[in-house]
Amino acid sequence: MAKKTSIKQLVKKFDTKMAHLKRTEFYRIDFPPEGEPFDINEALAYEISPNWAVNFAAQIIQMAKVGIVSVVLFFIFFLLFNAPAYYQILKNDILNVVANVEEIEVAEPVTQELIVLSKDPVAQKQEFGTLALEVTAPDNRIVIPSIGKNVPIVEVPASEVIGSDWTNLNDKILEGLKDGVVRYPGTARPGEEGNVFITGHSSYYLWDEGQYKDVFALLSDVEVGDEVIIYYNQQKYVYTINEKKEVSPSEVDVLEQPVGEKRLTLMTCTPVGTNLKRLVLIGEEM
Repeated sequence: MAKKTSIKQLVKKFDTKMAHLKRTEFYRIDFPPEGEPFDINEALAYEISPNWAVNFAAQIIQMAKVGIVSVVLFFIFFLLFNAPAYYQILKNDILNVVANVEEIEVAEPVTQELIVLSKDPVAQKQEFGTLALEVTAPDNRIVIPSIGKNVPIVEVPASEVIGSDWTNLNDKILEGLKDGVVRYPGTARPGEEGNVFITGHSSYYLWDEGQYKDVFALLSDVEVGDEVIIYYNQQKYVYTINEKKEVSPSEVDVLEQPVGEKRLTLMTCTPVGTNLKRLVLIGEEM
């Protein structure tokens, strides 16, 4: 029958054994199942190499390599998924550089003069071509000259807002964004007091069938002082951007409807290809 060893004896043997170990040596201690005899010498029989620091460093280097490869692959796939949006951004940046280097001729503004039409119908047809008439868009559209955008405005029913059916509302907004930008239901219409709130994609899934999934990819290039034109119900409305900021997705006060103001708010996700924050541009009707 194996002789039982008391706890005090085990501790004493353990301390004695550890006192003889060099500081650079480490041992693995294998404790037996409960109730079985414990041999301190056998438990300390498996010595780990004193070169543990070298092995540890090698493992760290290997983990770093794996991490770097993972990050590189992530950015490659990220750029591939958001290629259309970043192509727009790169193209626009190149054009801006070229515009700053080259001398660009600016066309003289066209002046309109009052003309008198002849009484002869044949002569009137010839003279009518000289008239400069402003024609509004047949559908609702937003035009942002500074980034070259002319996009349809899609209306989404406000029934989900009234019924607080936010999931269905989000689905309908995503569906509407396939055909342009969306005026958030329940917000003001152009020409009304309040806040005309318009949102659009900066980037979206490559496999999405929509044609406007990166329509606001260049929205960050719009600066304070730039004009935004909206054609709505055959009327033209011009807004001047006076504020530009980034907010968190939870900041819903950008939807507020001020009294006595005719405000325009444009919003998209930022940075492009993520939904971490929202880029918000605010303008006032001129």
